[in-house]
Amino acid sequence: MKITILRLVLTLILAATFPSAYADSTGTLASQSQAGAYFTQAEAATDLINYALSLVGVNYRFGGDKPATGLDCSGLVRVVFNHVDKILLPHNARLLSHEGQPISIHHLRPGDLLFFHMIRHVITHVGIYIGNNQFIHAPGIGQQVEVANLDNAFWLRHFDRARRIIDPSMFNSVPDRISNQ
Repeated sequence: MKITILRLVLTLILAATFPSAYADSTGTLASQSQAGAYFTQAEAATDLINYALSLVGVNYRFGGDKPATGLDCSGLVRVVFNHVDKILLPHNARLLSHEGQPISIHHLRPGDLLFFHMIRHVITHVGIYIGNNQFIHAPGIGQQVEVANLDNAFWLRHFDRARRIIDPSMFNSVPDRISNQ
């Protein structure tokens, strides 16, 4: 039930973020042929988040890169991007932190990667932003893939940077909300 609600919220966020991909100038839902590639790219972002959400509850496993046997944080990112967009990313949070384009925390879009330093400002953790100040990640030993809130003081204190892997041309110029602007 919680995942269904998250998917509904995600769809509403993406519809607000990508209005021209979901509706024409009269507000009517656009078909793929009407919206062209932009619709396809917006759909890719939706598919990416939906697939990531389908992995909520998968056990954490250090070095894990298969949902059936467990995932670590970078394994989750690698599996999601490879499954949806056929993008093969490194299986290491530090190496991932150099992929794509840097972006401000104030301009996050669903599908962006969030990086956290846990030990002496060394990037050791990554998650996928899903909108509404939430991200999905594989937290650690004894836990499962989950959705977390970026407004949480712990995550804000350890936040290091964000990177955009998905082509930025698919996004409108209106930034997503973040409460600590």
